[in-house]
Formats: sequence, C-alpha cells, structure tokens
Amino acid sequence: MPSINRQLFQILQTVQSPGDFYTTGTIETFPPLVEVDGVGRVALPLLPMQIEQLVAVAKRTHTARRGRSAAKI
Repeated sequence: MPSINRQLFQILQTVQSPGDFYTTGTIETFPPLVEVDGVGRVALPLLPMQIEQLVAVAKRTHTARRGRSAAKI
C-alpha cells in the first residue's frame, strides 16, 4: 500500500467508537491503454471495427495446453 493509505489505515484502527466514514469529490479514471501493432490504440469495450482489425492481424499459434490452438496478437 502507498504510505498515505497505510497511515490512514493505522489511524482508523485507533478509533474506539463506532461511526460512519465517507468522502466526497470526484476523481478522473482512465481505462487501460491497449495498443496493438498493425491496429493502433484499441478502445475498450471493443468496437466491432476493431474486432475485425484484431482478427486480421492475429496469427494462429500452438499452445502446450491440451494441444489447443490460440490466436496470438
């Protein structure tokens, strides 16, 4: 845990009386950035056009797991 999280956790552990805790405000969240050679940045959730692009650049590969084939991008 980052230092401030650890400190807050330790401080809250010392509270002897029951109570409610809450916070307000906003925080920006960003989806993970996925970039694929031959396709570029991939939006999440996947768009139909990007699925087609991923299938076009994917290559079949043999896996050691039960002899199954899988697509490798």
